[in-house]
Amino acid sequence: MTLDPLLDPVPPTHAELPSPGLRRNRAFMLLWGAATVSVFGSFVTRIALPFVAIETLRAGPIEIAALRAVDLVAALLVGFVAGAWVDRLRRRPVMIWADLGRAALLGSIPVAAVGGWLTLAQVLLVSSLAAVLTTFCDVGDKAYLPTIVSRAELVRANGALAATSSAVEFLAFGAAGFLVKLLTAPIAIAVDACSFVVSAMFLGG
Repeated sequence: MTLDPLLDPVPPTHAELPSPGLRRNRAFMLLWGAATVSVFGSFVTRIALPFVAIETLRAGPIEIAALRAVDLVAALLVGFVAGAWVDRLRRRPVMIWADLGRAALLGSIPVAAVGGWLTLAQVLLVSSLAAVLTTFCDVGDKAYLPTIVSRAELVRANGALAATSSAVEFLAFGAAGFLVKLLTAPIAIAVDACSFVVSAMFLGG
């Protein structure tokens, strides 16, 4: 759902808003709000996490490469079985607990940084576990959408979610750098932790 922070973002050419029918669908609007908030926060972390390793932990190129790899590998490995697991569970609770889990994981980084006990091992563990929870949330989201949107509106609903995600990613790219500069990288990650709490509140609605 997010762009690679090492690549220049491509500004969205069209930000499709939900149709009037979708705007009257309270469940969809809450899902749309949750996705918008979490995408913004996730992109902030994609930018801020390497800065945590570099500035706070003095990590070198190998450590940064490992940090980039662990979340990709974790998501890939879990992705093979996430769909089957989510099919056996209720989708909305899966997404809510995934949001709360990511909030707790990411929130541990600024707490540890302020306390002076942050380590690279913790950053790697948080990155990999957050990627696992993100995979479950994404799978749950795709399975949950058809249960709250009619088949006639499903294509438009997917389009609205995708277009909004692209627009938010483009805006978050600049905001992430500003937050890292203003707050420092570990504290900027707290913004992402808060975004997942807000996302869980939307889904809980």
